[in-house]
Amino acid sequence: MQISELLKAMETELGNEPHVMKLLSKLREDAVFEHANNKNFAMSGDHIPPKYKLLMSIALSAVLGDSNCTETYTRV
Repeated sequence: MQISELLKAMETELGNEPHVMKLLSKLREDAVFEHANNKNFAMSGDHIPPKYKLLMSIALSAVLGDSNCTETYTRV
């Protein structure tokens, strides 16, 4: 998969352009792929329902003060 395809898939999932990932792709494409792989791993498995995983992501990003991630997770 090319970086442009990954960014397009992220845009489709989020409903808008993933600005931070687009900027990061200019510096380190591999970091964008690693982020996508980590997200897929975190959302895999059946023991915790997806909506709770999303709520945990929102809570964690809020605690860390990352407003961009908080806004992104609330749109998903």
